[in-house]
Amino acid sequence: LDDSPVISPIPDKSTTIGVATAPISFDVFDPDTPSGSLTVTAQSSNTTLVPNANIGIAGNGSTRSLVIAPVPAQSGTTTILLTVSDGVSTGSQSFVLNVIPNSPPTISEISDRVVTSGTSTGPIPFSVNDLETSANGLTVTAISLDAELIPAANILLSGTGSVRTATVYVPPGKTGTTTLVVTVSDGSLSACESFVVNVTSAAERQLRVVGSTAAAGSQVTVPIELVSLGNENGLGF
Repeated sequence: LDDSPVISPIPDKSTTIGVATAPISFDVFDPDTPSGSLTVTAQSSNTTLVPNANIGIAGNGSTRSLVIAPVPAQSGTTTILLTVSDGVSTGSQSFVLNVIPNSPPTISEISDRVVTSGTSTGPIPFSVNDLETSANGLTVTAISLDAELIPAANILLSGTGSVRTATVYVPPGKTGTTTLVVTVSDGSLSACESFVVNVTSAAERQLRVVGSTAAAGSQVTVPIELVSLGNENGLGF
């Protein structure tokens, strides 16, 4: 009497559109046949999403694995049927593969900044997320639309996971306004957030108080430079 071979259960799996699965391990066993003599085949119920040729099976002992590569730009579900044979009898096991459409990552709003020439903004916090990709797997880049005012090398990106920061260093003697664009990518799709950096001189920062609104009764200190005004009699102010 020949006992049928068996395959260990495989839980349902998910992958993102156009991305192959990681190797999926499973075991095969037959009390009458050495594991190395067992043959494993695979079939997809939805060959438009996953052709049978896109299912790769590896291993030749009791532990086997398979990698499934969905067709690019296709999403949906398919049932993968694994069959193990000892040449006389067969055993089977099935599971569902869900291919999820890839959604773009997200990045939080970043407010505009005012910074003095020759200084930095300090760390500017923002957050990134993605439904299919872990936050640690997201790549963040930043550029300045005015590279003369703020070179790309002067934008320091830090942080891991969903919490990130950007610190902008302004070269001395530079003033003006530029837009910074921060981009987050999951490797396929991306999202951007832009904000304005207004770079002022130290004198401009001091004089900004003149145009500000002070609370009633409060004192405002305005720096004043006294200039000597000579006259023809040699008297000065």
